[in-house]
Amino acid sequence: MKRWVQPTPRRLSSGFSLMEVLVAVSLLAFIVGALLLTFNQTQRTFRRSVNQVDVLEGGRSAMLTLSRELQELHPTSGWSNTLDLVAVLPDNRPALTVQLPGGESRLNFLQRLAFVSRLNDEWFVTGYQVLDNGMGVGPLFRWRVRTPLALASSNVWFAVARWVPDPATDSRLIDGVVHFQLTAYGTVGGTNGAIVPWRPIPWLNGQGNVFPDLLTSNALPSSLGIELGVLEPQTLTAFRARTNIASFDPQAYLADRASRMHVFKQQIPVRATPGPEMSWVRP
Repeated sequence: MKRWVQPTPRRLSSGFSLMEVLVAVSLLAFIVGALLLTFNQTQRTFRRSVNQVDVLEGGRSAMLTLSRELQELHPTSGWSNTLDLVAVLPDNRPALTVQLPGGESRLNFLQRLAFVSRLNDEWFVTGYQVLDNGMGVGPLFRWRVRTPLALASSNVWFAVARWVPDPATDSRLIDGVVHFQLTAYGTVGGTNGAIVPWRPIPWLNGQGNVFPDLLTSNALPSSLGIELGVLEPQTLTAFRARTNIASFDPQAYLADRASRMHVFKQQIPVRATPGPEMSWVRP
C-alpha cells in the first residue's frame, strides 16, 4: 500500500524593495556621473594638449625659419648710405598692453622686418609682416626676392613701406601672431630700444625700432633677439567669431588673454658682423 505524502510547498523569495531599488539606482547614477566627469576632464586635457602641440610646433617652425635666414644677414657695401636691416612699427600704432598675473603687464609689438642676405654670389631681400588688419592678431607672412646688389636697399625699403602681404601668393608661416619684435645687440651687448624719431616719415616713430638712425651706417648688429607671441587656436577662433559685433573691442579682448598667448624667444648671432670699429648699436 502506497503512502501518499503531501509535498511541502517552496517558499517564494520576495523581490527587491523600493528602497533597495532607489539605492541601487543612486549608486549607478553616481558611478556614471563620476565616469562622465573623468572622461570630460580627460577630453579637456587632451584638447588642451593638442592646442599646445599646434602652437609649439608652429612657433618652433617659424622661429627656425627666422633664425636660419637672419643668420645670413649681410651688409651690401662699405658705404654708410646703405639700408641692410629695418624693423619698424607701422603707422604709429601703439603697443598692446597685456595684463599679467600679479598686476604686471607686457607690451606686444607687431613690427615689420626686412633685411638683406647673401647666398654665394646671389643677393636676397626678405620681409616679414603680420597681416592683422588693425585687430592686433593675424598670420605672419614672408616675402623673399632675388635682387641685384644695386637695388638691395631700395627693395628693403619697399618691404617695410609698401609691401602688403597677399595670402594667395606670399608664404604664410604661422597664424594667430600677437607679438613680433626684433631687438638688435651690439658687440658689447648694448641695444637701442628707445624711440627713434624720424619726422618726415611718421610711421617710423615708435618703440622697438632697431636702427639708431636711417641711412647712416652700413654696420650690422652682433646678434638679434627675436620674440614671437602666438595665440592659442581656440582663442583665435573665438576672437574671429566676435569681429562682426559692432561693440567688440579687440584690444580689450586680447589684453585679458595673456594665459592664452605663448611667447617664443631666441638669440640669433649674425655671421657677417663687422669689427668693433663699425659698432652698429650705441653702447
